[in-house]
Parts: sequence; C-alpha cells; structure tokens
Amino acid sequence: MKIWKYVIMLVSVSMLVFCSAVVSAETETIRDGQNDVIKATGGATFQTGQTMNEIDVKQITCTIEGTTLTLEYEIVGTFQRTDDYMYYTIVKTSDFNYIVSMSDGDADTMITGNAGSDYLPDNPECVVGEHTLRAVFETQGDTTIEEIFGWATFINDPVYQDWAPDSRGPEGSFDTGGDDTGGDDTGGDDTGDDDTSGNDTSGDAKKPDTPGFQLVAVIAAVGIALILLKRRK
Repeated sequence: MKIWKYVIMLVSVSMLVFCSAVVSAETETIRDGQNDVIKATGGATFQTGQTMNEIDVKQITCTIEGTTLTLEYEIVGTFQRTDDYMYYTIVKTSDFNYIVSMSDGDADTMITGNAGSDYLPDNPECVVGEHTLRAVFETQGDTTIEEIFGWATFINDPVYQDWAPDSRGPEGSFDTGGDDTGGDDTGGDDTGDDDTSGNDTSGDAKKPDTPGFQLVAVIAAVGIALILLKRRK
C-alpha cells in the first residue's frame, strides 16, 4: 500500500477521534436577568425588580465532559463573605446532585446521591473569584441533567433574594430551609414542585448543544476518505 493511502487513513481516523471527543462534551447554561432581585415586604407579599448586585445571579453553567462535571456560578456584583449572605447552586443528574455554596464567607461543595447511593465521589475544592464560584467534580453513574438552579439571599430585615431561573423561585417565600431532597437544608428545593425542568420558560436557559453537527463531520470524513481511495485505485 502506498504512503498516500496511509495518510488518508490516518486523517480519517484522527477526525473520527476528534469528533467523538467533541460530542462527549455537554454544556448547559441558565442565564438570569439583571436587577430582578425580590424584596420581602412582610407576610406573603414582595416587590420584584430590585437592584442588589451582590446577590443578583447572572448565570449558572454546567459542563460535563468525560468523567468530570464543572459547575460555575456567577453573580453581577462581588461576593459578600459575611453571615448575612448566602449563595447556592445545584445540578441534579439522574444519580447524583452536585452542589456549590457559600455561607458565612465559607465556600463549600457537596455531592449527594439519589436513592441512597453506596458511593459518593470526593467533594472537590471550590475556587472563589470576585464574581464566580467554580468547582470540578468527579462524576459517577448516570450524568443525565435533570435540573439546574440556584439562588442568592441577603438575610436581614427586609430579606432580599434572587433565583435563577426566575421560574424556580417560590413567589413570596423566603424560607432558606425547605429542601425536601433528603436532609440538605438548601432552600426552596421542593421535590413536589410541578416545575422540575430547571429551564427558564422565558428562553434564558440554554439547552445542551446537539451532536448533529459533529456527526455530519464524521460522516463527511469517512466519505472523503472512501472517495480518495476509490480514485487512487
């Protein structure tokens, strides 16, 4: 076999491997509008459209690639590291929940298993920036994303809170307990809520990229290789 045949085969295999790697990455982003903080005004009443950048959630991004899950939580302003402020975000997958949070100025990560998993990966370090919290988790089991959401709270009188997506926040409720997922007092995660999609119906949620374009590239690479081989015969 001539050297050009080896070159064609090598290029084709390389493209297949590259495209397969691209397909394996999945990114989902929840974007939240600015100046949409909620202010509690007593009882079940509240005011929307408040400006409070230090708890105004900007976006939450989850990227799953291979055996890692990268979760990044970003706010408009600067993180406040006092006991008046709490920040929280969660990615729910079919088998595990991946959590990044900060309260009393201390950042933390946590992995909880659905249905009482016998194995939980180690909790990674949370990297704190001026506007972002970021952690890279080791994944385990089924990583199909079921829901992503987050919130930030200023716990004082009055109480201010922001949710991403907005549809996930319980209107007028500022109870930072109430997580019914099995012991994590994380705030507002009610498994009986009908809205379990984790996607903002206003269109701010970005769905995972479809692998269709990568598949086309793979087919094209194979087709080109076959045509060149046929012409050389």
